[in-house]
Amino acid sequence: MAEVGAEVYVRGIRMPVANTPGAVSISQQFGQPVSGGSCNLKDPPITIQLKDPVTIVWLVDGLRYYAFTGFVTNVSRGSFPATHSIQCRDVLWLADFPQREGTAINYGNNIEAQEAIIKLLRDEAGIDGWRLNIPVIEQAPGEPWVLGTLTPVEFRGMSPLAAALQIATPLGYWLFADAGGIVQMVQMTGVPTAGWFYQFEEGENLLVQGAPTVESQIDTIYNRVVVTGANTGVAGVPVKDAWQVDHPLLPGGKYREMAYSNALIEYVNEADAGEA
Repeated sequence: MAEVGAEVYVRGIRMPVANTPGAVSISQQFGQPVSGGSCNLKDPPITIQLKDPVTIVWLVDGLRYYAFTGFVTNVSRGSFPATHSIQCRDVLWLADFPQREGTAINYGNNIEAQEAIIKLLRDEAGIDGWRLNIPVIEQAPGEPWVLGTLTPVEFRGMSPLAAALQIATPLGYWLFADAGGIVQMVQMTGVPTAGWFYQFEEGENLLVQGAPTVESQIDTIYNRVVVTGANTGVAGVPVKDAWQVDHPLLPGGKYREMAYSNALIEYVNEADAGEA
């Protein structure tokens, strides 16, 4: 039988974990940028404060696996016995605060998408540069996506994280922080993986609450997308594109439409516009 457990560190100091089921848990929703966790601690040696750094480590058969790196975002204290119940969010939480009303982030013209995301997370959100592993975002093989070719790049009334997602989303990139607190960006191509992601062994995977499940909902299927972009100034050309396909799970000739708008999408040439 595998021996499992968890270690919790706050400000680099190991905390005593309550001896109760589910005392330490982590939640990450696939496709969402910010993950979170909760920890029930017993008689901690320090007074835990908001924004204290947190590290969670899984222990499996004597091996240690980093599971979460982030900050305390909520603390509930009990007086007797002395307990702390904490909620925490990963490092991208620092970028998830909207700008002050009336302010804007403006990067002008001709900035590469990779540089814009790094500036948003490093300069606007205060995430250390060494924590950012942001690849070159290509709009075609060997061709970096340059923002603001015609329209200056500006983000108004949104958080640095929302602005970064506005860049990452159109080309299918998932922005997230890994277990070690490094911000990663991975392009989700939809191509099946070459092998299994994780192998479950009966009687061994004690950290798993139940068998894996797959859920399918037809309401999540869209086979017509209408995209609007920036005002490029091309005379008489609507900045609008549409793309639709038949889908095997929908009735023939029927479409479920989704609208998508992103001011960073531009038509450089008049011939590029119109129905796709």
